[in-house]
Amino acid sequence: MALYYVLNTITVETKDGPKKFRAGDTVDSTSSTFTTLNTLGVGLWPVADTVFAAGMALAISQRAKGQDEQLTNDLVMAAISDIGQYGAQPDAQGFSSPIALRVVLPVGGTTGTGDAPVVLAASPFKFRVVDVELLVTTGIAASTATLSSLSAAGTLYTNAMSTATAGIVRDNLTTASQTVPVGGNLYLQRSDRATAMELTIFAIREQ
Repeated sequence: MALYYVLNTITVETKDGPKKFRAGDTVDSTSSTFTTLNTLGVGLWPVADTVFAAGMALAISQRAKGQDEQLTNDLVMAAISDIGQYGAQPDAQGFSSPIALRVVLPVGGTTGTGDAPVVLAASPFKFRVVDVELLVTTGIAASTATLSSLSAAGTLYTNAMSTATAGIVRDNLTTASQTVPVGGNLYLQRSDRATAMELTIFAIREQ
């Protein structure tokens, strides 16, 4: 079960008769009413989305003043803003919009020693890594880079990708894809810190 905000003020027919939903009300995703609202194209947004929910306090205070129309506008714009910034969460069928994280990682020091620069600190939401691309600008023979949750070992999000020569390297993610939790970190474990690259992570949000 998951709760969703209703983004529009609307009256719908339910099995118990007509029911009015006001913008900001919540509905259970397992209920027949949720299905009805979804079919009607009423805006719905997951309560669990902390980025979006952060703007709810002001909107609810506006509703208390009877400003339903303004509340609807605020909620819809907040949802649009959230999608634009972070991508939409998957719907019931699994459809979602992709997001990308690009980080430039310069040379970290002289050759012969590895390092693990931070790629992402404290993710604001949960997401699944689906593809990773490296544009190696400075290669070092026999060197590799691996995306991980820790600076050493940890959960591996990619295989060891060759950074031996300049060029594009894509990880084929031959193992099962992994999710980064809310607050999770990402590091690129480089076997040789004298390499330099652009890292692009393609992902989808998860609840």
